[in-house]
Amino acid sequence: MAAGPGFYTYEMTTSLSTARVAVIMRTFERPVLLARAIASVQNQTLTDWVLVIVNNGGDPRAVDSIVKIAAQSSTQTSQQILVLHLDECVNPGAASNRGLAQCDSDYFVLHDDDDTWSPDFLKVMVNTLDSQKTAAAGVASSARVLETQRGNRLWPIHEALQAVEDGQLTFTSLIAGQLLPSGAVLLRRSLTRDVGAFDESIPMLDDWEFLVRIAEQYSLVAVHETLMRHHVRSVRSEEENVHRAPASVELELATRDLIVDRWLHVTMPNGLNKGQLAITAAGARQAGESVRSMENWRIRVEELERVVRDLQLSIAGDNPSQSIAHQIVHVIEQRRLWRRIVRVLLNPAHGLRAIKRRIAA
Repeated sequence: MAAGPGFYTYEMTTSLSTARVAVIMRTFERPVLLARAIASVQNQTLTDWVLVIVNNGGDPRAVDSIVKIAAQSSTQTSQQILVLHLDECVNPGAASNRGLAQCDSDYFVLHDDDDTWSPDFLKVMVNTLDSQKTAAAGVASSARVLETQRGNRLWPIHEALQAVEDGQLTFTSLIAGQLLPSGAVLLRRSLTRDVGAFDESIPMLDDWEFLVRIAEQYSLVAVHETLMRHHVRSVRSEEENVHRAPASVELELATRDLIVDRWLHVTMPNGLNKGQLAITAAGARQAGESVRSMENWRIRVEELERVVRDLQLSIAGDNPSQSIAHQIVHVIEQRRLWRRIVRVLLNPAHGLRAIKRRIAA
Protein backbone atom coordinates (compact mmCIF):
# COMPACT_ATOMS: atom_id res chain seq x y z
CA MET A 1 0.00 0.00 0.00
CA ALA A 2 1.37 3.43 -0.89
CA ALA A 3 2.75 5.54 1.90
CA GLY A 4 2.62 9.28 2.33
CA PRO A 5 5.64 11.56 1.96
CA GLY A 6 8.66 10.15 3.75
CA PHE A 7 8.68 6.36 4.16
CA TYR A 8 10.78 5.35 7.15
CA THR A 9 11.68 1.82 8.18
CA TYR A 10 13.43 0.22 11.12
CA GLU A 11 15.05 -3.16 11.73
CA MET A 12 14.01 -5.44 14.57
CA THR A 13 16.51 -7.04 16.88
CA THR A 14 17.02 -10.80 16.60
CA SER A 15 15.87 -11.44 20.17
CA LEU A 16 12.40 -10.01 20.73
CA SER A 17 10.05 -9.66 23.65
CA THR A 18 6.51 -10.45 22.51
CA ALA A 19 3.24 -9.15 23.95
CA ARG A 20 -0.18 -7.98 22.84
CA VAL A 21 0.83 -4.37 23.45
CA ALA A 22 4.23 -2.71 23.20
CA VAL A 23 4.50 0.44 25.31
CA ILE A 24 7.32 2.72 24.15
CA MET A 25 8.42 5.25 26.76
CA ARG A 26 11.04 7.83 25.77
CA THR A 27 12.74 9.62 28.62
CA PHE A 28 15.50 12.11 29.33
CA GLU A 29 16.63 13.18 32.81
CA ARG A 30 13.21 13.18 34.51
CA PRO A 31 13.42 10.45 37.18
CA VAL A 32 10.45 11.60 39.28
CA LEU A 33 8.14 11.71 36.28
CA LEU A 34 9.54 8.46 34.90
CA ALA A 35 8.80 6.60 38.13
CA ARG A 36 5.17 7.77 38.02
CA ALA A 37 4.82 6.82 34.35
CA ILE A 38 6.21 3.30 34.91
CA ALA A 39 3.76 2.77 37.78
CA SER A 40 0.95 3.85 35.43
CA VAL A 41 1.84 0.96 33.11
CA GLN A 42 2.36 -1.55 35.93
CA ASN A 43 -1.12 -0.79 37.28
CA GLN A 44 -2.91 -1.79 34.06
CA THR A 45 -5.67 -4.39 34.39
CA LEU A 46 -4.59 -5.85 31.04
CA THR A 47 -1.24 -7.41 31.85
CA ASP A 48 -0.10 -8.71 28.45
CA TRP A 49 2.27 -5.84 27.67
CA VAL A 50 5.96 -5.12 27.31
CA LEU A 51 7.37 -1.74 28.32
CA VAL A 52 10.42 -0.50 26.44
CA ILE A 53 12.03 2.50 28.13
CA VAL A 54 14.26 4.41 25.71
CA ASN A 55 16.74 6.50 27.66
CA ASN A 56 17.41 9.19 25.07
CA GLY A 57 20.96 10.17 25.97
CA GLY A 58 20.38 10.65 29.70
CA ASP A 59 22.28 9.27 32.70
CA PRO A 60 21.92 5.45 32.57
CA ARG A 61 22.40 5.11 36.33
CA ALA A 62 19.37 7.25 37.15
CA VAL A 63 17.10 5.31 34.79
CA ASP A 64 18.40 1.92 35.95
CA SER A 65 17.79 2.94 39.56
CA ILE A 66 14.18 3.93 38.86
CA VAL A 67 13.52 0.72 36.93
CA LYS A 68 15.06 -1.40 39.69
CA ILE A 69 12.78 0.17 42.29
CA ALA A 70 9.76 -0.30 40.01
CA ALA A 71 10.65 -3.97 39.45
CA GLN A 72 10.97 -4.57 43.18
CA SER A 73 7.59 -2.98 43.82
CA SER A 74 5.88 -5.30 41.31
CA THR A 75 7.71 -8.59 40.83
CA GLN A 76 4.95 -9.83 38.51
CA THR A 77 5.83 -7.19 35.92
CA SER A 78 9.60 -7.02 36.46
CA GLN A 79 10.31 -9.21 33.41
CA GLN A 80 8.08 -7.05 31.19
CA ILE A 81 10.31 -3.97 31.34
CA LEU A 82 13.18 -3.47 28.91
CA VAL A 83 15.61 -0.55 29.01
CA LEU A 84 17.46 0.77 25.97
CA HIS A 85 20.19 3.32 26.70
CA LEU A 86 21.12 5.57 23.77
CA ASP A 87 24.61 7.06 23.84
CA GLU A 88 23.38 10.40 22.54
CA CYS A 89 20.08 12.23 22.31
CA VAL A 90 18.29 11.60 19.01
CA ASN A 91 15.11 13.00 17.52
CA PRO A 92 11.98 11.54 19.16
CA GLY A 93 10.98 9.59 16.05
CA ALA A 94 14.34 7.82 16.04
CA ALA A 95 13.96 6.98 19.73
CA SER A 96 10.51 5.50 19.07
CA ASN A 97 11.76 3.40 16.17
CA ARG A 98 14.62 1.99 18.21
CA GLY A 99 12.23 1.11 21.00
CA LEU A 100 9.86 -0.65 18.61
CA ALA A 101 12.78 -2.64 17.21
CA GLN A 102 13.24 -4.31 20.61
CA CYS A 103 9.87 -6.06 20.69
CA ASP A 104 6.99 -7.58 18.76
CA SER A 105 3.30 -7.02 19.43
CA ASP A 106 -0.20 -6.73 17.97
CA TYR A 107 -0.54 -3.12 19.10
CA PHE A 108 1.72 -0.34 20.32
CA VAL A 109 1.45 3.02 22.04
CA LEU A 110 3.79 5.88 22.89
CA HIS A 111 3.59 6.66 26.61
CA ASP A 112 5.38 9.92 27.41
CA ASP A 113 7.43 9.80 30.59
CA ASP A 114 5.32 12.54 32.20
CA ASP A 115 1.84 11.19 31.42
CA THR A 116 -0.39 8.64 33.16
CA TRP A 117 -3.14 6.16 32.30
CA SER A 118 -6.25 5.03 34.07
CA PRO A 119 -5.89 1.33 35.07
CA ASP A 120 -8.30 0.19 32.33
CA PHE A 121 -6.66 2.11 29.48
CA LEU A 122 -5.05 -0.87 27.74
CA LYS A 123 -8.01 -3.16 28.40
CA VAL A 124 -10.56 -0.78 26.90
CA MET A 125 -8.39 0.24 23.97
CA VAL A 126 -7.40 -3.32 23.03
CA ASN A 127 -11.03 -4.47 23.24
CA THR A 128 -12.01 -1.57 20.99
CA LEU A 129 -9.53 -2.44 18.25
CA ASP A 130 -10.20 -6.18 18.61
CA SER A 131 -13.88 -5.52 17.91
CA GLN A 132 -13.37 -2.89 15.18
CA LYS A 133 -11.11 -4.64 12.71
CA THR A 134 -11.15 -1.85 10.14
CA ALA A 135 -9.90 0.82 12.55
CA ALA A 136 -6.17 1.46 12.40
CA ALA A 137 -6.02 3.14 15.79
CA GLY A 138 -8.14 4.01 18.80
CA VAL A 139 -7.97 7.42 20.45
CA ALA A 140 -9.20 7.87 24.01
CA SER A 141 -10.52 11.03 25.57
CA SER A 142 -8.03 12.56 27.96
CA ALA A 143 -7.58 15.20 30.61
CA ARG A 144 -4.97 17.94 30.56
CA VAL A 145 -3.45 18.31 34.01
CA LEU A 146 -1.51 21.45 34.89
CA GLU A 147 0.82 20.60 37.77
CA THR A 148 3.70 22.02 39.75
CA GLN A 149 6.91 20.17 40.55
CA ARG A 150 9.28 20.97 43.40
CA GLY A 151 12.05 18.43 43.77
CA ASN A 152 10.42 15.02 44.20
CA ARG A 153 6.97 16.49 44.82
CA LEU A 154 4.20 16.87 42.25
CA TRP A 155 0.79 18.37 42.84
CA PRO A 156 -2.03 19.28 40.42
CA ILE A 157 -3.22 22.84 39.89
CA HIS A 158 -5.93 22.46 37.28
CA GLU A 159 -7.49 19.66 35.21
CA ALA A 160 -9.50 20.07 32.00
CA LEU A 161 -11.26 17.37 29.99
CA GLN A 162 -10.16 16.91 26.37
CA ALA A 163 -12.97 14.87 24.83
CA VAL A 164 -12.26 13.29 21.46
CA GLU A 165 -14.81 12.93 18.67
CA ASP A 166 -14.68 10.97 15.41
CA GLY A 167 -14.71 14.20 13.42
CA GLN A 168 -11.34 15.13 14.89
CA LEU A 169 -9.71 11.95 13.58
CA THR A 170 -9.89 12.51 9.82
CA PHE A 171 -6.99 13.36 7.53
CA THR A 172 -8.38 16.85 6.92
CA SER A 173 -8.77 17.58 10.62
CA LEU A 174 -5.33 16.26 11.52
CA ILE A 175 -3.47 18.04 8.72
CA ALA A 176 -5.21 21.26 9.78
CA GLY A 177 -3.41 21.01 13.10
CA GLN A 178 -5.52 18.76 15.33
CA LEU A 179 -3.00 17.50 17.89
CA LEU A 180 -3.66 14.45 20.08
CA PRO A 181 -1.72 13.27 23.14
CA SER A 182 0.39 10.35 21.95
CA GLY A 183 -0.38 8.38 25.10
CA ALA A 184 -4.09 8.40 24.23
CA VAL A 185 -3.56 6.58 20.91
CA LEU A 186 -3.32 2.78 20.58
CA LEU A 187 -2.13 1.70 17.12
CA ARG A 188 -1.98 -1.54 15.18
CA ARG A 189 1.60 -2.74 14.79
CA SER A 190 1.00 -3.66 11.14
CA LEU A 191 0.80 0.06 10.35
CA THR A 192 4.58 0.34 10.47
CA ARG A 193 4.73 -2.00 7.49
CA ASP A 194 2.05 -0.13 5.52
CA VAL A 195 2.82 3.55 6.16
CA GLY A 196 6.38 3.31 7.46
CA ALA A 197 7.86 4.00 10.87
CA PHE A 198 8.24 7.33 12.67
CA ASP A 199 9.94 10.20 10.88
CA GLU A 200 13.46 10.47 12.32
CA SER A 201 14.29 13.75 10.58
CA ILE A 202 11.97 16.09 12.49
CA PRO A 203 12.74 17.41 16.00
CA MET A 204 9.17 17.09 17.30
CA LEU A 205 5.56 16.30 16.30
CA ASP A 206 6.67 12.88 15.01
CA ASP A 207 3.58 11.27 16.55
CA TRP A 208 1.29 13.78 14.81
CA GLU A 209 3.08 13.28 11.47
CA PHE A 210 2.65 9.52 11.85
CA LEU A 211 -1.08 9.88 12.53
CA VAL A 212 -1.49 12.11 9.48
CA ARG A 213 -0.01 9.35 7.32
CA ILE A 214 -2.32 6.80 8.92
CA ALA A 215 -5.45 8.92 8.50
CA GLU A 216 -4.65 9.36 4.81
CA GLN A 217 -5.36 5.64 4.29
CA TYR A 218 -7.29 4.33 7.29
CA SER A 219 -10.00 5.19 9.79
CA LEU A 220 -9.41 6.03 13.44
CA VAL A 221 -11.99 5.37 16.14
CA ALA A 222 -12.79 7.61 19.11
CA VAL A 223 -13.11 6.13 22.61
CA HIS A 224 -15.13 8.51 24.74
CA GLU A 225 -13.96 7.31 28.14
CA THR A 226 -11.36 9.54 29.80
CA LEU A 227 -8.52 7.04 30.15
CA MET A 228 -5.38 9.15 29.92
CA ARG A 229 -3.96 12.22 31.65
CA HIS A 230 -1.63 14.54 29.80
CA HIS A 231 0.48 16.28 32.45
CA VAL A 232 2.00 19.73 31.87
CA ARG A 233 4.30 21.43 34.34
CA SER A 234 3.49 24.98 35.40
CA VAL A 235 5.80 27.94 34.90
CA ARG A 236 6.86 27.68 38.55
CA SER A 237 8.21 24.15 38.24
CA GLU A 238 11.95 23.81 38.68
CA GLU A 239 12.43 21.78 35.52
CA GLU A 240 10.09 23.74 33.26
CA ASN A 241 12.69 25.93 31.56
CA VAL A 242 15.02 22.98 30.97
CA HIS A 243 12.50 20.72 29.28
CA ARG A 244 10.40 23.25 27.39
CA ALA A 245 13.27 25.23 25.85
CA PRO A 246 13.86 22.84 22.90
CA ALA A 247 10.12 22.63 22.26
CA SER A 248 9.72 26.33 21.57
CA VAL A 249 6.70 27.80 19.88
CA GLU A 250 8.77 28.73 16.82
CA LEU A 251 10.17 25.22 16.45
CA GLU A 252 6.75 23.60 16.71
CA LEU A 253 5.20 25.92 14.14
CA ALA A 254 8.16 25.46 11.78
CA THR A 255 7.95 21.68 12.08
CA ARG A 256 4.21 21.74 11.46
CA ASP A 257 4.75 23.89 8.36
CA LEU A 258 7.36 21.45 7.08
CA ILE A 259 5.02 18.48 7.45
CA VAL A 260 2.10 20.26 5.79
CA ASP A 261 4.32 21.44 2.94
CA ARG A 262 5.27 17.83 2.22
CA TRP A 263 1.64 16.98 1.59
CA LEU A 264 1.27 19.93 -0.76
CA HIS A 265 3.72 18.16 -3.07
CA VAL A 266 1.94 14.79 -3.28
CA THR A 267 -1.34 13.61 -4.78
CA MET A 268 -4.08 14.44 -2.34
CA PRO A 269 -6.16 11.63 -0.79
CA ASN A 270 -9.87 11.21 -1.41
CA GLY A 271 -9.96 13.86 -4.12
CA LEU A 272 -8.89 16.67 -1.77
CA ASN A 273 -7.69 19.63 -3.80
CA LYS A 274 -4.20 20.96 -3.09
CA GLY A 275 -5.53 24.49 -3.06
CA GLN A 276 -8.06 23.54 -0.40
CA LEU A 277 -5.31 21.93 1.64
CA ALA A 278 -3.12 25.02 1.32
CA ILE A 279 -5.94 27.25 2.55
CA THR A 280 -6.65 24.86 5.42
CA ALA A 281 -2.97 24.79 6.32
CA ALA A 282 -2.67 28.58 6.26
CA GLY A 283 -5.67 28.91 8.54
CA ALA A 284 -4.24 26.30 10.88
CA ARG A 285 -0.94 28.15 11.10
CA GLN A 286 -2.61 31.44 11.96
CA ALA A 287 -4.90 29.77 14.48
CA GLY A 288 -1.95 27.91 15.97
CA GLU A 289 -0.09 31.12 16.67
CA SER A 290 -3.13 32.68 18.35
CA VAL A 291 -3.87 29.59 20.42
CA ARG A 292 -0.29 29.32 21.62
CA SER A 293 -0.28 32.93 22.72
CA MET A 294 -3.59 32.57 24.55
CA GLU A 295 -2.50 29.30 26.17
CA ASN A 296 0.64 30.90 27.54
CA TRP A 297 -1.37 33.66 29.18
CA ARG A 298 -3.98 31.25 30.52
CA ILE A 299 -1.30 29.21 32.27
CA ARG A 300 0.14 32.37 33.79
CA VAL A 301 -3.28 33.35 35.13
CA GLU A 302 -3.81 29.91 36.68
CA GLU A 303 -0.37 30.00 38.24
CA LEU A 304 -0.86 33.50 39.61
CA GLU A 305 -4.14 32.45 41.20
CA ARG A 306 -2.43 29.53 42.91
CA VAL A 307 0.39 31.72 44.21
CA VAL A 308 -2.15 34.13 45.63
CA ARG A 309 -4.12 31.32 47.31
CA ASP A 310 -0.95 29.88 48.86
CA LEU A 311 0.13 33.24 50.21
CA GLN A 312 -3.32 34.07 51.56
CA LEU A 313 -3.48 30.76 53.41
CA SER A 314 -0.02 31.28 54.87
CA ILE A 315 -0.77 34.71 56.32
CA ALA A 316 -4.50 34.54 57.04
CA GLY A 317 -5.23 34.61 60.76
CA ASP A 318 -1.69 35.58 61.74
CA ASN A 319 -1.81 39.14 60.52
CA PRO A 320 -5.19 40.35 59.20
CA SER A 321 -3.79 43.67 58.01
CA GLN A 322 -1.19 41.89 55.87
CA SER A 323 -3.94 39.66 54.47
CA ILE A 324 -6.00 42.68 53.42
CA ALA A 325 -2.94 44.34 51.90
CA HIS A 326 -2.15 41.19 49.99
CA GLN A 327 -5.69 40.99 48.60
CA ILE A 328 -5.31 44.54 47.31
CA VAL A 329 -2.08 43.58 45.56
CA HIS A 330 -3.85 40.52 44.16
CA VAL A 331 -6.61 42.65 42.61
CA ILE A 332 -4.07 45.01 41.04
CA GLU A 333 -2.02 42.18 39.58
CA GLN A 334 -5.08 40.43 38.21
CA ARG A 335 -6.28 43.60 36.49
CA ARG A 336 -2.86 44.12 34.90
CA LEU A 337 -2.77 40.54 33.71
CA TRP A 338 -6.27 40.60 32.25
CA ARG A 339 -5.44 43.82 30.37
CA ARG A 340 -2.50 41.99 28.81
CA ILE A 341 -4.71 39.04 27.90
CA VAL A 342 -7.22 41.32 26.19
CA ARG A 343 -4.40 42.91 24.18
CA VAL A 344 -3.26 39.45 23.09
CA LEU A 345 -6.78 38.46 22.04
CA LEU A 346 -7.09 41.63 19.98
CA ASN A 347 -3.61 41.27 18.50
CA PRO A 348 -2.30 37.66 18.66
CA ALA A 349 0.83 38.55 16.71
CA HIS A 350 1.81 41.01 19.44
CA GLY A 351 1.45 38.27 22.06
CA LEU A 352 3.56 35.89 19.99
CA ARG A 353 6.32 38.49 19.70
CA ALA A 354 6.25 38.93 23.47
CA ILE A 355 6.65 35.17 23.93
CA LYS A 356 9.59 35.18 21.51
CA ARG A 357 11.27 37.94 23.53
CA ARG A 358 10.86 35.95 26.73
CA ILE A 359 12.26 32.80 25.12
CA ALA A 360 15.21 34.74 23.72
CA ALA A 361 15.88 36.21 27.17
